[in-house]
Amino acid sequence: MHIALGVSYYKTYLPKNIVIKNYELSKKQAQFWEMFYKKGLGEFCYRNKVDISYLKFPYKEGLDNKDLPSFDNEKKIVIPVGGGKDSTVVLEAIKASKYKPRAISVGFPRPIKDTIDKSGLDNIVIERKISENIKDLKDALNGHVPISGIIAFILLCAGQIYDFNYVLMANEASANQGNTGDVNHQWSKSFEFEEAYNEYVSENIIKGFNYISFLRPLSELHIAKLFSTLTNYHDVFTSCNKAFKLDKEKRIDYWCASCDKCRFVFLILAVFMKKQDLVKIFKKNMLNDMDNLKGYEELTGLSGIKPFECVGEIGECVVAFNNLSNEWQEDFVVKNILIRNFAFVKLSLNESVTQL
Repeated sequence: MHIALGVSYYKTYLPKNIVIKNYELSKKQAQFWEMFYKKGLGEFCYRNKVDISYLKFPYKEGLDNKDLPSFDNEKKIVIPVGGGKDSTVVLEAIKASKYKPRAISVGFPRPIKDTIDKSGLDNIVIERKISENIKDLKDALNGHVPISGIIAFILLCAGQIYDFNYVLMANEASANQGNTGDVNHQWSKSFEFEEAYNEYVSENIIKGFNYISFLRPLSELHIAKLFSTLTNYHDVFTSCNKAFKLDKEKRIDYWCASCDKCRFVFLILAVFMKKQDLVKIFKKNMLNDMDNLKGYEELTGLSGIKPFECVGEIGECVVAFNNLSNEWQEDFVVKNILIRNFAFVKLSLNESVTQL
């Protein structure tokens, strides 16, 4: 876990040499961590205009895997809760099954607490703290880290402490789509990471631990359709990153209604919810706000690149605009987006929910 956590400190000055004390990595283990750092810091490098292609983890040839411990075969499930629509859909789906899941979170901001309270599940709360010394560093670099990957290793340790062996994540299909070139803001939510992580854990740490993206087969539109029916959560859920800032004094409680995350969630829920109900949640009609037009142009591929955020695929956003009901058609953003000629085949809503 400490190597995963170390990425937050490595990024400050991007040292050329990595030193691991007290034990040695095999070549395959070193290759995993090189991928974790290079792809996990892809956005960081892009934004800071730096290159870490030189990064190599030290390893020793000929290391054999020792006999590993193993979890028992009983399925003991936790569902990581982020306070947004995706993990809520997973919560309700598993609650309706024969299993008795627990909720788990890293941190406990208001949206997470209220969502878990609504679910009625027992919960585990883990706190993650960054060294205060980072704030005192001068000329240090800063930027995005593979936080979902970091949390994956935190959950592995927690599984051994709190006795669970199934982690049902809410990562969806759109996490596989990058932003530009090889850069993917959501890389540590992608299937590539999930597959590599599970292999690394089972070959090197413990057997019988299962890290699964429960929503991976579903499109964002499909998930939004499911969440639109979970009205009990509509007054507490929040996906806006400003509600989850590390500095608690800078957090907001609900939605800022001006960021890419808010724009995306508002759009896909607008396909399935009544305007008055959605505006009540966000305190603003984001599709009638000219300040949001540029952001929606980027979400639909009309300008710039896909935002560096956990948002759906460009095609999903296009389909969402094309399937808004009549009550949205006169809104400023909708009129300005739909007047463009999309280079996409317009799918019916039923097709888009199942195919995208």
